[in-house]
Amino acid sequence: DGNFIVIIGEKEHPEVIGINGYAENQGHVVNSKEEAKMLPETDKHVCVVAQTTTRHQLYEDIIEVLKEKYPQKTQVYSTICDATSQRQSEAMEIAKKVDVMVVIGGKQSSNTAKLEKICSEFCKRTYGVETPTDASTIKIHKNDIIGITAGASTPEWLIKEVVDKMSENQ
Repeated sequence: DGNFIVIIGEKEHPEVIGINGYAENQGHVVNSKEEAKMLPETDKHVCVVAQTTTRHQLYEDIIEVLKEKYPQKTQVYSTICDATSQRQSEAMEIAKKVDVMVVIGGKQSSNTAKLEKICSEFCKRTYGVETPTDASTIKIHKNDIIGITAGASTPEWLIKEVVDKMSENQ
């Protein structure tokens, strides 16, 4: 429709590349408040979408900047996956209450990386685990409370194997 397109997300993520391709590579990709502040002025209506795994707080912060920068012409489409947002919120709450936080999932997974980042903000001893073998390197003390979360696409069998490996290591 000739809008000024803003895509909130990681520039190199396949989903963002696909969204921008659909926008004929005319979208402006931002992943921070600072990047949003540096966007050029425009007379066009501003259309905002986001990578589905974008952290909810980051999304809200960038939307606030965009609404200030482009008042009266910003149309926001909430494209963050509800399940992803809920998983991030729940992981944050768990991380606040534990001594050790384990995030299970692929090292290449944007979703898992965001979970690990969120958890590490609230639990200093946060570990990313991709395989059951990785679990054996986690330092756990006798009375530690352990929290576990996993990326959206992490298979149930892998979660179980990681938990079993941690149990073997007491």
